[in-house]
Amino acid sequence: MKRLRNSLFFTLLCLCFALAGCTTCVDYEDLDGTYQYSVNGMLSSNDAIIIYTNGDYKYLRVYSDKSTFTRVGKWSFNDLTCEILFEDFIFSTDKRTFSESKGGNWYSKVKLVDGEVRLMYSMEDNVYFAKSIKRK
Repeated sequence: MKRLRNSLFFTLLCLCFALAGCTTCVDYEDLDGTYQYSVNGMLSSNDAIIIYTNGDYKYLRVYSDKSTFTRVGKWSFNDLTCEILFEDFIFSTDKRTFSESKGGNWYSKVKLVDGEVRLMYSMEDNVYFAKSIKRK
């Protein structure tokens, strides 16, 4: 009986260590860089978010006529919930003037999938902004 308990304890301990190492969150250091809009893995060069290490971000949208929309603001990361907050954010879905529009907060879940950092826009539809990272 004692041998069975020790074996069960050892198995549970190994399982806990294995699950602890299988996180889908990222390190703060992996967040900076350029992210491209993606739907089901198909990247688009029309939308991008650039995250800077100083807490700033830039959102860029390039339209078919090559005109652009740019929005800048601040970002912060909550590693407990694995969410990034973009302050004063506006998605540009069509060609409109946003100069007088006030942005809002966008909370995005951050996921690490196969070496790719994803800022989730719609988990149900698999829409996100993606950036590949290089692991050491």
